[in-house]
Amino acid sequence: MEIAGIIHSDEIDFRGGISLTRTFLNSTFIAVVNTIGTVFLASLAGFAFAKLRFRGRNALFLSMLATMMIPNSVGLVPSYLIMAWLKWINTWYPLIIPGLATPFAVFWMRQYMTTVPDEMIEAARIDGCGPFASYWRVVAPVVLPGMAALAIFSFMGHWNAFMGPLIYLNKPELYTLPLFLAVLDSGVSGRPVPLHLIFTASFVSILPILLIFLFAQRYFIAGLTAGSLK
Repeated sequence: MEIAGIIHSDEIDFRGGISLTRTFLNSTFIAVVNTIGTVFLASLAGFAFAKLRFRGRNALFLSMLATMMIPNSVGLVPSYLIMAWLKWINTWYPLIIPGLATPFAVFWMRQYMTTVPDEMIEAARIDGCGPFASYWRVVAPVVLPGMAALAIFSFMGHWNAFMGPLIYLNKPELYTLPLFLAVLDSGVSGRPVPLHLIFTASFVSILPILLIFLFAQRYFIAGLTAGSLK
């Protein structure tokens, strides 16, 4: 059976070789790159807001927090116009670049950075460490549980993202797994796709999240409770 000449239900495959495996790898790449970038950049920004003294620090931090009150749906049209102007439509750039350091991620890491005693950073500075060396050698190992919890949140959010790929991606070879599942279950031909194929694809979509939580749950729980133990 074939859906609109695009999907072969017996192999869960797009014509042209765009398969469940391909969309799985697409989602994996986007989620991993976003997770690494988010944890690194948000922890750097959190360190700056928590431990560095510079003019306008508090005003800048409050301004950043204020953006969290703006619904994402408000910025859909302006974001699309900006991405079209940059010629980023049908690329992964809109799914990676804007989300590398979200206000929530910066706020999350800033709160963890405040739990690190200033005396540790002063001692590192006396030993000759600059700001980045103090962050990398002193602060980052202390707030590792918070970084791990943020990594799990970030991976889950980007792995399950649907609206962004739906808006910015039109080429099937660029589809992510949630978008593939939506097309698979849409029944655009008027004939339903066999349920065992939908269940298989759905199981594949939840498997990475399940495995990550099982293997990293101690970091996740520690990250959620570390701030309360100050």
